[in-house]
Order: sequence, then structure tokens, then C-alpha cells
Amino acid sequence: MPLTWHIDHEARRVDVTVEGTMTAADVRDYLVQIADAGAMPYAKLFDASEAKGILSIDELKSLGSMVRQFAVEGRAATGPLAIVVAHSGLQLQAAQFADSAGSNRPLQIFRSRAEAERWLRDQRDRSARR
Repeated sequence: MPLTWHIDHEARRVDVTVEGTMTAADVRDYLVQIADAGAMPYAKLFDASEAKGILSIDELKSLGSMVRQFAVEGRAATGPLAIVVAHSGLQLQAAQFADSAGSNRPLQIFRSRAEAERWLRDQRDRSARR
């Protein structure tokens, strides 16, 4: 499977790595599994810098709708999401997904994992001060 992830319940964080060709079915499976594990509210680093292939606009809209539906059903609030991409094609896809998910959670797209890690730390620190 091109998506692998680790859920750290203590740190309230999910780290996702994509290697190879990612399909919408892969992402749906990931979303269901982290929702079922109670990890949707956690901070997420979604590293797609090694991803291949392109999802269609309809697939991205469907995935965004799925995230919104989880929130509507009360299954899961959504935590901050940092997406790492290697090129503009994937950056456009990440932006499409963000628009389709329509949530008010913090979400940023990065070209480096280090920048994404820093941003997630800042989000955690802001949340801790509230």
C-alpha cells in the first residue's frame, strides 16, 4: 500500500507517508482507519513528497466531502494538517483537497518536511497557550 501511517495517541499526532502511486481508495481507507482510531482531532503530517500520480478533481471533492461528513456525524473534529509536496502538480491537488474539505482547521501546504514539522509545533504551542 502506498500510504503508511503511525498514530501516536500520547503525542496526539498522525504521521503519514506516501510512496508511489496513491489512489482515492487508499486515502479513503486511511481516513476511515484514523477516524475509527479516534485520531481525527490529532495533528497530522501528510508527507506526499514521494507520491506519484494525480487524483481527479472529482476524487478530491469526494475525499473532502468524506472529511466534512465525519465532522457532521460527530465522528471526528479535525486537527491541524501539514501537507508536504514535491512539485506544483501535487500542490494544486493538496489545495483542491483543502478547498473541498471546507473545514476551519489549520491547514498548510509545504515543500519541505522540516517546515511542516515547525508549523505543526507552532500549532501545538498555540493550542497549549489557550
